[in-house]
Amino acid sequence: YTLNITSDIQGLNGVAVTSTTKTFTTGAADSSGPSLSSVNADEYNVALTFSEPMNAAKVVDTINWNTSVNNAAVYNVIKYGAAGFDADAVGTAVSLTGATFSYDAFSNTVNITGLSISSAAIGQELYLSLDGSGSNQAKDISGNAIAATGLSARAKILSSSNTKGQLGPMAMTTDSFSTMGSFT
Repeated sequence: YTLNITSDIQGLNGVAVTSTTKTFTTGAADSSGPSLSSVNADEYNVALTFSEPMNAAKVVDTINWNTSVNNAAVYNVIKYGAAGFDADAVGTAVSLTGATFSYDAFSNTVNITGLSISSAAIGQELYLSLDGSGSNQAKDISGNAIAATGLSARAKILSSSNTKGQLGPMAMTTDSFSTMGSFT
């Protein structure tokens, strides 16, 4: 790019600026699709961390809403069952009705709160997949659809009495006051 500044431009004091030309380039465009990096869950919340910044448009953004990670429609399947279960054949579906979606841009993490997973599911495996085709594919901020190799993940369902609802890459799995944590 080239930026040409001419002496036709004046400051607020009426003095013309010095003419100058500046040339610069930008980096290569992002062309790789994002993927799920990690997932963790308890019986009320799920945290999904992506490999890069995601489109987190709100419902009022009618242009970008279909591909927003805050849109329940981008999540294809959320089920739980015994470790290694076949999500196509078995498992208990998790309803997203009434769930709240929020995106943390600092950690590239979507938090889905307000779920109702049975406490009997603690210790079982949660399977989550995103829409891999169609108009509801999650996209990154550059408009790249989620990579086919990063569409799904599995995580052990933890107890909210241990997580205290704190999930995601910055969350502690125990606290310093329980028998599992300690100060050093």
